[in-house]
Amino acid sequence: MARGTWRVGLAGAAVGLLLLAVVVLRSGASSTRLTFLAVGQGDCAVFQHAGATVLIDAGPLTDTFDAGERIVAPELGRLGVETIDLVLLSHPDSDHVGGLPALARRFPIGRVVIPAVFREHAEMGRVLKEAGIAMDRVSWLDGRLVLGVGRFTLRLDGPPRGTPLENDNDGSMFVHLSGDGGTALFTGDAGFEGELRMLRRGGGWKAEVLKAGHHGSRTSTGMSLLRASAPRFVVFSCGRSNRYGHPSEATLGRVKAHSAAVVRTDREGSVTFVPSRTGFRRE
Repeated sequence: MARGTWRVGLAGAAVGLLLLAVVVLRSGASSTRLTFLAVGQGDCAVFQHAGATVLIDAGPLTDTFDAGERIVAPELGRLGVETIDLVLLSHPDSDHVGGLPALARRFPIGRVVIPAVFREHAEMGRVLKEAGIAMDRVSWLDGRLVLGVGRFTLRLDGPPRGTPLENDNDGSMFVHLSGDGGTALFTGDAGFEGELRMLRRGGGWKAEVLKAGHHGSRTSTGMSLLRASAPRFVVFSCGRSNRYGHPSEATLGRVKAHSAAVVRTDREGSVTFVPSRTGFRRE
């Protein structure tokens, strides 16, 4: 991938809404694709467009396995990634952020966006420190942020700072990707209540591709979210024979009731979607 720069400028602001325009300037042709990496019981997706690479979560870290080092880094190399321009960390759970330090040792990282409700979170701070991410490279998402990447838009939604949370999962960042040829939605590990809170904000949630919340937990990917997003594909990122029983039969049943195709990384491995005239399609 050819070297280049980001040009970031403030385009406008309103109550609860900060709008930024990001223009990626790179030479050479590049493919547009959205890849869900099979990282076991965890999350990591890669969006590539206009010469830029956006990482949505970084894969899991356990006492015996570092998916960032063993899976994500090699896969990014295979995809031709030289620089990770933007990292979006949904929340501090180790199955979402644990792979970041290993990735930072392998690739230059531009900016990192994290929900502001986790600014004082000890585990998030530890991961950023271990990854060598300076605080001036971190943007703390307090409400809504809109980023333009080439012909695509990333709308990021997080709970405003001070929002009472029952657990870290309900502080998850929502990422809505939309552009010429495809839409997708990521909800981190948010449960039903977190999903409803985000839906009440409005803004449009339609997405051909929906990443199932919390790896297919029975308390995520509720009927309201499915009706609002109307996905054609629902991707379950989970480990083979995981001890949590993900994805749950209840969630699979809700997805099938909406006539969406079930895509499972534990059975199919990494999965890539590419734009088309009718939206994202399987590669």
